[in-house]
Amino acid sequence: MSRGNKSELSSCRDRTKENPVMLTTCSTVSDVKNFLQSKGFSNNVILMFSELNGAQLFSLNREDFEKFCGKEEGIRLDSHVKIQKSLCGYENQTNELAKILQKRKEKSEINVESKI
Repeated sequence: MSRGNKSELSSCRDRTKENPVMLTTCSTVSDVKNFLQSKGFSNNVILMFSELNGAQLFSLNREDFEKFCGKEEGIRLDSHVKIQKSLCGYENQTNELAKILQKRKEKSEINVESKI
């Protein structure tokens, strides 16, 4: 998501206002805390992630969650985060970025080969 696109930021804000326990890449530290509380996570988990925003939480994976929360809550948190990623289209955004980067890599490799 580009920083300067106000319509995207507005869209994120609108979605989080409609459902205060929904997370997006635009979710604030407070939104993440409210989300974790609403899902019944322990105070330790809430404290552990109390300084992360939505984008930072989305960047973590199951191994990270299990390492920081223990196996049971880590797996549970990973499941909830995956659902939130899916609801806000996060996976699609990252897949699109990966495709763009792959195309650029292929193009640069072709350019390098043609110069040889």
